[in-house]
Order: sequence, then C-alpha cells, then structure tokens
Amino acid sequence: MNERFQAGHTAQSSRKNTGLPLSAAQMEIWLATQLTESSLPYTVGESIEINGPVDVNRFQAALGQLVAETDALQVRIVSEDGEPRQIFGPIPKSSLQFVDFVREMNVNEAAAQFVQSELSRAMNLEQGPLFAFSLLRLEQNRYWWLHRYHHIVVDGLSMGFLARRAAAIYTAIGRGQVEAEGNSGSIRLLLGDDDAYRSSSQFDRDKAYWTGQVADAPLPVSLTGRTATSTAHHIRHSGVLPLTAIEPFLSEGNVGRDAASLAVAVMAAYLARLSNVDDIVLKLPVRSRSREENRSSVVGMSANLLPLRLQVKRNGSFQTLIQQASSEIHELLRHQMYRGAELYTRADNSSADSLSSGCGVNVMAFDYNFFFDDSPVRVNKFIRGLADDLTFVLYKATAADLQIDLFGNSSLYSAAELEFHHRRITHLLQAVAAKPEAKVGSIDVLLPSERRLLL
Repeated sequence: MNERFQAGHTAQSSRKNTGLPLSAAQMEIWLATQLTESSLPYTVGESIEINGPVDVNRFQAALGQLVAETDALQVRIVSEDGEPRQIFGPIPKSSLQFVDFVREMNVNEAAAQFVQSELSRAMNLEQGPLFAFSLLRLEQNRYWWLHRYHHIVVDGLSMGFLARRAAAIYTAIGRGQVEAEGNSGSIRLLLGDDDAYRSSSQFDRDKAYWTGQVADAPLPVSLTGRTATSTAHHIRHSGVLPLTAIEPFLSEGNVGRDAASLAVAVMAAYLARLSNVDDIVLKLPVRSRSREENRSSVVGMSANLLPLRLQVKRNGSFQTLIQQASSEIHELLRHQMYRGAELYTRADNSSADSLSSGCGVNVMAFDYNFFFDDSPVRVNKFIRGLADDLTFVLYKATAADLQIDLFGNSSLYSAAELEFHHRRITHLLQAVAAKPEAKVGSIDVLLPSERRLLL
C-alpha cells in the first residue's frame, strides 16, 4: 500500500533566482554526469531504522521544516550560457512516500528490494528536487526512513547531520515545542572558501606537496585480473561486529582517527599480502573544507578523494604499520583542501598510468546515537557511483555495533568474490585489533576454513 503525504508548506525562498557557480567538488560530479546517460550513478543515501512508533504526519512536518531551512535541498543545477550554475528556486514541497510492508511474507527482503529500487531512480538536475524521502513500515513499531540525495548537493557526512536534525525537529514537534532553526549553514560559505583557497598561498603549498607525493607513486594494486568497464556500478557486502571488537582503537566509544588508522593498516596489509607488493597506495575520502568556524556542519557537497601511501613491511609489527598510517593520515589532512581529481592523471595523460583506480578505505566518524522521541536508530549507508575497485567502509551503526561494508566494482568482482574478501578482511581486522604487536607477516590472511582445506 502506497500513500503520499504532501507537505502543506508552500513558502517561497526569499533569495533571488540568481545563479551561483559550482564548487570544485560539485563541478567534478557535474562533469561525470555529462559522461553518462543519467544521474543514476551519483546518488548517496542511507536508511535509518527507527525502533519504535512513528507518527507519519508529524514525520512529514519535520521533513518540511528540514527542507525549508537547508540551502542544499533547495538547489537545482541549470545551464547558463553553456556553464552549469546552481540556483535557488521556490522551496520544494517535501513529499514523503509511505510504504507498508507489514503483510509481506518476507518483510526485510521486500523492504531491501524497495530500497535498492529507489536508489536507482534518477534525479533531474535541472528540474529537481535533488532529494527524496521514503518511510517504510516493517512492523507495528519498526520503520526504515530512506533519505537519498544527488551527490552534487550532499556528501556522506552531510547525510548524518540531516538525519540528526530531522530527529530533533520530529521530537520537538511531538513535545509541542518549536525547534530553533538548525545550523546547516549556507553553501555560499563553501563557495567563498573554495574561491579564497584557490587564490591562496596554501593552495600553492598543497599543490607542491601532492605533486611530490604522486611523482613516483606505484600503480594501484588490484586483487583481480579483470578489466573494469565504463558501465560498472557498486555492489556491496555487509556485516556487523560488536564495537568491543576494536575497543582499544575507539575514542570515548566512538570511531575516530585511531580506528581509521587501524582500518587503513589492515587494508594495506591485506593488499600487500595477496599481491606480494609492499608499496601500497589507497584512496581516502575526506572533506575539502576550510577549518573556519561553523564550516564543518554546513550541509553541502565537499567530498574529496586523496591518495595515501604506505610501506608494508612483513617483518614489522602491525602496531608500527598503524602508527605509520596515523602519521600519513595526519599529514594528508593538513593538505585536504587540494582536489584529488587534479592528481589522478599523470603528466602523460595515460589512462593506464592513472591513479584514479585502485582500492580505498572510508571510515565514517559521525555518531548516530540519537533518537526519534525515545526510539533509538541504526544506520545503513548506500551509494550509487562509478566504482573503481574495492572500498573498505567502517562506521558506528548503533551504540554497540560496528558496521563493516565492502563495496566492489561489479565488472571486477562477483557477489561471491566480494563476500569472500569481506570475510577475510573482517577476520584480519579482529585479529589485528586483538594483537597489534603481531608481525604483519605472521597473521594469517586466510580464513580458518580455508586453512583447514589446505591441511
């Protein structure tokens, strides 16, 4: 049963419909969309599982306020004199699609299929809106809220801010309170910072730093001999570990720099052990933002992808490798404003020598410990984008659970192969977290079941 609850909010934006340029991050997405037939590959989203009752009309009202106060959700991308510009139109009516799965034979499977179908729906950059909301009822007191966005207006961390903000508004309405306007900020701040950075001495220093970093970088390591196709997309295998599995690497119970260093070290060691290559380059997603006050919480697109290089020594300890990863991450973040896209093609422009392919690690530090009324949530993140190779993703799904996802290029890995690598990497992560003093070459990358077959 499908119902649509249309917001009554029809207020018009006070801003004039004057076009603004795209940021460097947005321009990269826009250029990529011009190479494909649709915007399908450029969707980011997450499902928030709400374990408790939900008032659907109140939920719709909360989303209406969320859209009204968030610049990035009021944007469309149009062409002016052949150049892309972003304009603020009338505040979009927030439409919430409600779908009831309670009577389905297999509730979770039916809901998951619906989510995948929704993630594949195109968003028209010129017409907008560049977001969509769905509320799925799986049981009387269990819901999934799917919120998805075109990547040109929202990055991964922004989704976390939007989810937390929606929960705060929903809860305040239920208590008869007026929730003060949030701090989603203006994308004009990001555009201004972008312009200021590119004309600054810091830009020149960052360019020199990254030019040196990639000058003699090795080609990326892959665990397959297949060749990627231009139509490839992400496939995913997921699993959950208790947070206690990496407890020594948590910061006050949260995923942070230490957990990121652990994940990077584990992925680098896994690639090195299977490829017999010691010089490993991984891609690390960061936010290309100024450190000025209030910039971190501005909802918008500023995702960046930068290379991180590690020397994996088999006779060295994992603790040493983790420390090396931490040091390299620290140095990378000092230069995170520089666009990785400008690095990924070498001077000879040879696609074979491109650094844009290869494996990556994405550790998301956002804390999803919030509530709709008194109902706790768990998060499940999705992405639809042009896939490179393998990406190891780690984040805190609940107060007690660690989500571990492995995304793969569909033309390089089958679902079975992806599951196989996921199980191995998860096993290695647990082993290293429990015994970081072990030598890199001493911890078995094979699963216990594989080892038994060899004996």
